[in-house]
Amino acid sequence: MTLSLRIRNCNYCLTPLVFLILPTTIAIAIFPGIFVLQLGFG
Repeated sequence: MTLSLRIRNCNYCLTPLVFLILPTTIAIAIFPGIFVLQLGFG
């Protein structure tokens, strides 16, 4: 019983982590591209 409750709590704890990790990964993926584009156009 306690294990299943812990797993449920982990799922609720993982959702904010995903919301924190996704924007950072998107930023890491997009910002170098923008930087390279600005260098190319500049």
